[in-house]
Amino acid sequence: MLKYCLSAFVFLSVSVAAYGLEVADYPTYFNGPQQMRVTVLPLANEPGVLIQIKGVNHPIDQVVFRAEMQDRGQGIEAYRIQYDGVMRALLLKGNRWGSDYYQAFLPESGRDDIYLEAAENTAEFPDAAALVDRYESQQADGVQDSLARFNREKNEGIAQALVEEYDAEANGSCGQNVVTSIDWQQVDDEQLQSLNVGAYCGQVADEMARICDRMPEFSSDFSDVTSIQCHFGDELKLRKQDGTIRFYTTRDAPNQAEFISSFLRNF
Repeated sequence: MLKYCLSAFVFLSVSVAAYGLEVADYPTYFNGPQQMRVTVLPLANEPGVLIQIKGVNHPIDQVVFRAEMQDRGQGIEAYRIQYDGVMRALLLKGNRWGSDYYQAFLPESGRDDIYLEAAENTAEFPDAAALVDRYESQQADGVQDSLARFNREKNEGIAQALVEEYDAEANGSCGQNVVTSIDWQQVDDEQLQSLNVGAYCGQVADEMARICDRMPEFSSDFSDVTSIQCHFGDELKLRKQDGTIRFYTTRDAPNQAEFISSFLRNF
């Protein structure tokens, strides 16, 4: 994880009218890891900013977002955008030992704590008018709105890929060919956004792998299991019928891994 020291700076608050959007006269510029460049332009009449992150392999690259400020207390301010149906912090401002520090966050990339440093060479950064112009143009093209909308197909794919990883571990440890499927009709958008559906539905295969790794003699007990069906419901349940394990999971049930392990060890 790359960290950078950041000298203190103060957002400039003198406003100008640009394309109908009241913004400060001058942006503040940051460098991040490798080619990452971050431009921050405060809005004039509200606690928000325009933010552009450039030089990253991510869908937000070069998109200008209008971010709202959220006061998180203890001197921490988060500048948030809506991305994939959820409000997410794109920039965090904090204070440590009397000095401000800034962090950028790339949604869904798994990269946290991207520390930024104030840029000295700003020749490649946009000025205020150019940043607002790009924001307005992208708004007209629906770029920000497209990124803000919840993408169910993408999120289903992420969950399915995770259960396939669990299946591969179980198959490698137990010497068989188990396939986990998810009953998507019982998974609503809110659950898919707020829960790690792949981790929930991968629990049975995960516990099978653990048991086979610790107690290889159980592999023969699982030899007739060919499929796992994962359902979201109101009660934690497990049923085995022929070669199929039907797993009913729920958000708040405690000790799910222990419950599954006990079931599997009592085949």
